[in-house]
Amino acid sequence: MAISGGLDSAALVCFTRATCPDLSLHLLHLYSSSVPVADERSKAIAVAEKAGLTIAFLDIDPHTYTNDLGCQFESISFTPTKSFLTLGLTHAMRRKFSDSGISELLSGDGGDQLFLRFRTPSLIKELVAEGGRSGRYVRHLADYAALNSESFWTISWDYLTGQTAARISNLYTARTPSVPFLNGAFCPIAGDAVVSGSTRPWRSESRKFQFFGLRDSELNDCDIAGVPVRERKPFLYWPLIKYCMSLRRSLHTHEGRDRALERAAFREFLPDVVYCSEAKGGADDPRNRFDHAQLADALLDGELVRRGLLEKDQLRNVENQAIRTDEACVLARATTIESWLNRVRARQHHLNENSGSSPSAGR
Repeated sequence: MAISGGLDSAALVCFTRATCPDLSLHLLHLYSSSVPVADERSKAIAVAEKAGLTIAFLDIDPHTYTNDLGCQFESISFTPTKSFLTLGLTHAMRRKFSDSGISELLSGDGGDQLFLRFRTPSLIKELVAEGGRSGRYVRHLADYAALNSESFWTISWDYLTGQTAARISNLYTARTPSVPFLNGAFCPIAGDAVVSGSTRPWRSESRKFQFFGLRDSELNDCDIAGVPVRERKPFLYWPLIKYCMSLRRSLHTHEGRDRALERAAFREFLPDVVYCSEAKGGADDPRNRFDHAQLADALLDGELVRRGLLEKDQLRNVENQAIRTDEACVLARATTIESWLNRVRARQHHLNENSGSSPSAGR
């Protein structure tokens, strides 16, 4: 199992070890010596000691995959992978496991959504609505402000205006792309990310976060060429999903801290340093990971531009310092799709040559 040092993977390791002591578990922690702010090795070691397991470490510089993103490691499939931001890292991790003779990989993917890592002012309205006493919101606002190092008045203003709630809702229901180099005329977001996702009668933003996030975790997988390691995600267990989504929101938070249900359920299995932690280290922001100008330059003569899905003039204006997170993600996503198209086209050309058919036969 790959362990990050966060709450989800730690709970999975320690609980599995306690309930299945005869199961052979191997731990691997990925870190980057070039990004000390994101170093979680001390927490990973604490988890390994608590579970009585040995742990291996793999030093990976995320900036190694700044241009090609590791697209060459992906197996050819019917659709391009959703794990486009971590292909290179996924390859390195799975290769490490495969070389050790391991074929099954446990993942804590989906834990954030299942146990509601949703620390936003919009959740406070849901808590107040459940509690039935409007005065309770003051305590919730104060707890939230303290844990997030924000002023009470800043959080209160966000709570009253609903700015954060609107921004989160827009992530799931927006129909028009706001990224400048996406051609809105030819590339509208016309379909739901999840079937009937935007038309469901959602009761709250937090349940919407759970629904879309868990569905995304289910789809977020890829096959690495030449590495026969299968990933399993125990948190994506339907009875558990139904249970956690149906619970009162107040059971997911306690004194301003998120994932209260997960912390309480696995308290006896977790080391204190993980149980009391609020978040993992940073350095995961796509804005800081890639050479965006070079990614954009490589897309200029690609198939997506030729088909009018990307704006060529806007791609030329991409600058590393001014790029937004959503723009960085679109660039990375477009790069992996472009690579996928090229590899599928090359594969089809090879098959056509071997079968003696014309190039147009496989279109």
